[in-house]
Amino acid sequence: MKVLYRKDKEVAAWVAARIEGCERGFGACKALGVVSNDRLIAGVVYHNWCPETGVIEISSAAISPRWATRSVLTELLNYPFSICRLVTARFSEKNKRVEKLWRAFGAEFVRLPDVRAEDEAEIVALLKLTQWKKSRLYNG
Repeated sequence: MKVLYRKDKEVAAWVAARIEGCERGFGACKALGVVSNDRLIAGVVYHNWCPETGVIEISSAAISPRWATRSVLTELLNYPFSICRLVTARFSEKNKRVEKLWRAFGAEFVRLPDVRAEDEAEIVALLKLTQWKKSRLYNG
């Protein structure tokens, strides 16, 4: 597996098509894709960047859980932390796989009731640069 660069629009559209409620896409963004056997199997979109506060949001989608290797995850998070102090991600409370991944990074969580849908909360994961540097995935 390798991380694919310079395919922002293609990867962002691919990710948006796989996230319910993301029909409008991401607007101005950067994106990285994960390729296996010349096929895009995962994508990460960096959007809602606020350079004044040093915060960026990450959205992602995948068609296989095998994309999430240690080296790929490290590469995908090193990018935003090269320009930001805080990375956020939003996902459904039902998505336990994503929650487990953000817990492994050392993220903190905020639960927003009924934001995703009636009786479905949205989880906002907050990962500070200082927490990322303490993560077992950080490679300095």
